[in-house]
Amino acid sequence: MSIKYLNHINLQGNRIEGAAVEPLGSAPSNNLQIGRVYYDTSGSTKTLRIYDGSNFVSITGDITGVANTTTGQLTITNPDGPIPSFAILTGAISENGAKLATQAQIKTYVDSVIDDFDTLAELTDTNITSPADGSMLLYDTGTSKWIDNVMSGDATLADTGAFTLATVNSNVGQFGSSTSIPVVTVNAKGLVTAVSTQSISTTLTVDADSGTGNVALATDDLRIIGTTNEIETSVGKSGTDVTVTVGLPNDVSINSQLTVGTASGTDAPVIKSISNSTAENILLEGRETSSASAPDLVLYRNAGTPVDSDTLGVLEFRGRNAMGSANTADISYAGFYSRIYDASNQDSIMGLSLNKGNGSGAYKSAAVFKLIGSNNSGTGALLINPANDLSVPTHNLDVNGTGHFSGAVTIQGDLTVSGNQTTKNSEVVLIEDNIITLNSNETGTPSEDSGIEVERGTSTNAILYWDESTDRWSQRLAGGTEYKLHTEQNDVVLGTHTSGNYVQSISASTNIAITNAGAGEGTTHAISVTGLDNYDYWNLKVNGSSVDNISSTESLDFVNGNAITVSFANGEDIQIDHNDTSSQASVDNSGNAVIQDVTLDTYGHVTALVSKTIEVPTDRMFAGTIGDGSAVSYNIDNSGASSPHINHGLGTDSSQFMVQLIEVSTGETVHADVSRKTGGRVQVVFATGNAPATNNIKVLINKIG
Repeated sequence: MSIKYLNHINLQGNRIEGAAVEPLGSAPSNNLQIGRVYYDTSGSTKTLRIYDGSNFVSITGDITGVANTTTGQLTITNPDGPIPSFAILTGAISENGAKLATQAQIKTYVDSVIDDFDTLAELTDTNITSPADGSMLLYDTGTSKWIDNVMSGDATLADTGAFTLATVNSNVGQFGSSTSIPVVTVNAKGLVTAVSTQSISTTLTVDADSGTGNVALATDDLRIIGTTNEIETSVGKSGTDVTVTVGLPNDVSINSQLTVGTASGTDAPVIKSISNSTAENILLEGRETSSASAPDLVLYRNAGTPVDSDTLGVLEFRGRNAMGSANTADISYAGFYSRIYDASNQDSIMGLSLNKGNGSGAYKSAAVFKLIGSNNSGTGALLINPANDLSVPTHNLDVNGTGHFSGAVTIQGDLTVSGNQTTKNSEVVLIEDNIITLNSNETGTPSEDSGIEVERGTSTNAILYWDESTDRWSQRLAGGTEYKLHTEQNDVVLGTHTSGNYVQSISASTNIAITNAGAGEGTTHAISVTGLDNYDYWNLKVNGSSVDNISSTESLDFVNGNAITVSFANGEDIQIDHNDTSSQASVDNSGNAVIQDVTLDTYGHVTALVSKTIEVPTDRMFAGTIGDGSAVSYNIDNSGASSPHINHGLGTDSSQFMVQLIEVSTGETVHADVSRKTGGRVQVVFATGNAPATNNIKVLINKIG
């Protein structure tokens, strides 16, 4: 990092030794002062350049030299400055001329020389013997001369410039039509020797599964069209390629049956026809891997307005009844159906029927499941073997496992649980266990309150619960104020009784008397204990360890210790005082006085202080900032001065001042013209164009001596 000088450097005629000019690849754009110099390192020409007030110009000039290695050529150099001037003398070309010729003079001379040679035959490398019309010069490598000759063969050239081809085919005219094409014969030279025609068919016959049609190639278009919702076609052209695309639309309609052959490939989803050896004959397969990617089969009724008992869709499982030789009819063994139960209320019903053959060619229902949903009421029901469909077996629902109900379960009869818990009556709950565990799933730090809530009909429910926040049993009305149940020692607070039912005294057998000294609520009550000594001793602990015990016949005595006095204050309070062990008064260390010596007694009390006055240099240092973005001269005075200025307050002898300048924005030490004036003034001057930005120069002054 270079040292910044914000003013000029005067070397008083002294030399700069061992210095180098700043090398730059391009001209600088800042601090452009007349005379600024840099060494240009760009390009192949390295020059020293100086700023003239507008541009950087080469100190060595635009031309440094003109030279040629040939003896007798002119060499021009300019080592000291301006380019030397010289003139170019021109003149006509002559055998012994010493002047330079212009282009016009050179042309005139060449034209005059050419005019002296009139014919080609006069050239030394040309042999013209018997030129004829249309002759041309051809170079003969055998004689190394140009010779005359006439063009012959399948092509001739006249002296007029006419170029004529020999006739190789006399059959001229137009060939080919809408019904014929030309047949061309070409010889080894690529010349057409004969042309004839060949008839072609102009009609294209198109056959389909049904119907036949002819396309006139010259006039007709062949259209490939699809059918609505079945097949779609499109034609496109890229360059010289015409593409016909036949495909299926997004929505495909099949008016009759759809037969799907054996599926192959990896496209998904697909409908597969599986061989008889597999578990499935028809497979609806989806290969999407997302979480909700299972294939869906939707029976969608999208016509008409459903009315009561309309069937929305039926999924039926059918088989062949072969129980008797004569009974071969198809039987619906199982099926799903969905039906509008009440269209006005938007209720729906979904049923599953399970059927079996009866041995006579017919079948009967083995089980029926109905799922009835009510949109208006928001309720639903699952009916298993409803009585109006068929007779109810012994067990309506037999679950060999665990049944889960996410909503409410209503049991209109008795519920028997073959486990550790049994309910005999919906009004009475009988529990054999002596402990009921709530929050049995709690494993970590307890956070939930638990208890019992009593339903009170039109009145607010009552709650008895364990409060985890206070670790107490509490009771409250739902949404009301919490009341703690007091269950431990010192848990009862004596105070105002809202009912006004006071107990003034307790029988003597308890040896406790409570006296109402005043009238009305809010008065202070006194508790007196008479004829009672219900303790054997107290354990007295000091600093956490048991020291002694105090029996009923002993007293606890507080005694004075070293520098400590114990006494009663007001007859009831125990007062502990720290005794005075020193008469040393406070020492004022204002000004330049400091504490030099401290004397302590065995208790760590200060018994003596010795102070000392020291000399502290004052008015020795100053720091301030200058700079307003425009001024280049600033005064730093002992006191007021002409603007711009700041005051240092270090006295009037500026010869004792050591001054340093720091650029605030970079933290670098910079240099300017610093002069020390009379009256304690320090003047800082910057070069023109280097005016410091606002408060960007920090001035540090140390007073020496």
